[in-house]
Amino acid sequence: MTKICNGTLEDFEQIRDFANYIFSQNRCPHDFKKLLPKIYDDNRNTAGYHYLVKEEGKIKAMVCALPMEFQVLDQKLKACGLGTVSVHPYSRGKGYMKFLMNTVIEEMKADGCAFAFLGGQRQRYEYFGFEPAGIQLSYTVTNINIRHFCKEGDTSPIEIVPFDGNEEEWLNRAYSLYQKQPLSVVRKRDEFISVLRSWESEPYVILKEGDLAGYFSLQANGTVNEIILDDLTLYPFLMRPLLNLCKTESFYLNAAPYETDKIHFFSQIAESCEVKTNCNYVIFNWAAVIRAFLNLKSKYEILEEGTLIIAVENTIIKITVSDGRVFVNETKEEADMVLSSLNAACFLFSPLGSFSPMESFSSLGSFMPGGYAKVSDKQKLLCLKTWFPLPLYTAAADGC
Repeated sequence: MTKICNGTLEDFEQIRDFANYIFSQNRCPHDFKKLLPKIYDDNRNTAGYHYLVKEEGKIKAMVCALPMEFQVLDQKLKACGLGTVSVHPYSRGKGYMKFLMNTVIEEMKADGCAFAFLGGQRQRYEYFGFEPAGIQLSYTVTNINIRHFCKEGDTSPIEIVPFDGNEEEWLNRAYSLYQKQPLSVVRKRDEFISVLRSWESEPYVILKEGDLAGYFSLQANGTVNEIILDDLTLYPFLMRPLLNLCKTESFYLNAAPYETDKIHFFSQIAESCEVKTNCNYVIFNWAAVIRAFLNLKSKYEILEEGTLIIAVENTIIKITVSDGRVFVNETKEEADMVLSSLNAACFLFSPLGSFSPMESFSSLGSFMPGGYAKVSDKQKLLCLKTWFPLPLYTAAADGC
């Protein structure tokens, strides 16, 4: 007998065992309790976020859909992170994954999610509307970079200490620093440490004269997934301690496009920087997502003033920047350009969109009479140039 259901507390051990079994098949052994403690640690109440296909009571396919809320300046966006997408090797070809993914997507839409995201192979998830998007800067900092940039005689005013969350004052301070970011996923205070431990990372606090001045989370492979400093002048003093923790000749660091101070510092010291897509995204509420992230971009870049009307599938969005203010709403006016949902995700939210010729986005509208001409007006072109791509970003710790 085949059953489609959400997980229950009684399913939790089987859910975790199934994930460990599937993801250990073709790669190194996986232990999801250590990999994602925010979801799979003991006594977590997360079984209900898993959509399951069972045969005779045994899990044969699974998708985890973790609801979350993004705080973008003063705007909140409901979102969902998908992960642990898995099918038993003996049950492949039965359509279980297609059914589960379509079910999850319909429920996210009904629940008012603005967007969803996941990692994984691009074409596999394009069938469900996901497209590589978001912007991430990935830096490589080597021992030689540090030796030349940081003077040998510098005396570090900081101390780095493992962060287990048991020190109440440190936890309060770190949590407050995180909440002050212009973009953040709403994390519960009592789950803050387990989130920072995602992907087998270890959190640390940065102390200056005994007071907490920041924190970071470091993966075993030498990737700094999240680092927040209260005093930006401390960055140079953090370089050698970070390298010593990694016990290698280099470490890696990810930054969001709106983290301009971090980008400015690491662009001076790093050996290399890659600008790349952040995750695979599917957008459900185009107006809300564009509004939130265009507002965010306006805080660190000058936006050309003007109006653009963009059609994405059957939704037409009017975007206006006037007197430094952003206005985004759905409209029935004729669009300047028409995009498929996949092209829109790339063009509006991906660094690759900057290299896409306008001609590829101009087409005849099938849902309104008449066609849409290529964008040729100089002001509109300047709007396209300065508005997009938007700084959509999900921190690694918030993935699943």
